[in-house]
Amino acid sequence: MTDPSDPSEPDAPPNQTAVPVPHVDPREEAIFSTALRRILKTLLILTIALSPLAGLYYGWIAAAGFAAGGFVSWLNFRSLAAGAQGLADRIVNQHTGERGEIVVSRFLLRYVLVGVIAYGIFKSSPLAFRGFLWGLTLPVGGMLVEAAFEAFIAFRRVN
Repeated sequence: MTDPSDPSEPDAPPNQTAVPVPHVDPREEAIFSTALRRILKTLLILTIALSPLAGLYYGWIAAAGFAAGGFVSWLNFRSLAAGAQGLADRIVNQHTGERGEIVVSRFLLRYVLVGVIAYGIFKSSPLAFRGFLWGLTLPVGGMLVEAAFEAFIAFRRVN
């Protein structure tokens, strides 16, 4: 049995040992806490940079669809982050001013928005619809850029 007055085992069950909490550098915490903002910026940069390339290869209709898909993916990602934050606040803080129905309805409204825009583009031009679908994949690129950035920070810390 363990001695309750022993400070080396804070509230650990008798057969388990406490896991040490790693030290987090405040500068690194500041860098990692702005990941969402960097991903959103990267989405806009990718949309602006890749739309002309889509235009060169597939024409201006596909480029317009790609730009629309990139813009919708930016709105969708931003709304997803705000919805996740609102839901987390609602779970953690029971006295939040936001009602649960509003959080859930905003979450579902994102999909309705994407569906309505996709349907309108699909009916107007199949080529623009393909560009739109490619534009919707841009959050993957934004998250890959963020993962590479955070890996760079982590490897720089090791060296």
